[in-house]
Amino acid sequence: MSWSKPGVLALLKIKETILNGEWDKWWETERERNIKVGKYKPPLSASYFKKEADISPLIEVSLPALSGPDQGKPWVGVLRKLSQVGYY
Repeated sequence: MSWSKPGVLALLKIKETILNGEWDKWWETERERNIKVGKYKPPLSASYFKKEADISPLIEVSLPALSGPDQGKPWVGVLRKLSQVGYY
């Protein structure tokens, strides 16, 4: 079982209230308040996390330096080589 951060903080707040002797005072004012309960969501299965993502492994972008006025400079040549598909 794992805890969410808000859940842990709420539980610690209750413990703090009890240890400080303020529980009875707090409970008198808060027990009539309605608590909102969200719709139940079943836990995710292990196969959900093993699914392949539906994204392309390649991201298409444009590098303005490859077609701009500096395209003949040495550093642009390095960028061109780095941007080739099989380089990295």
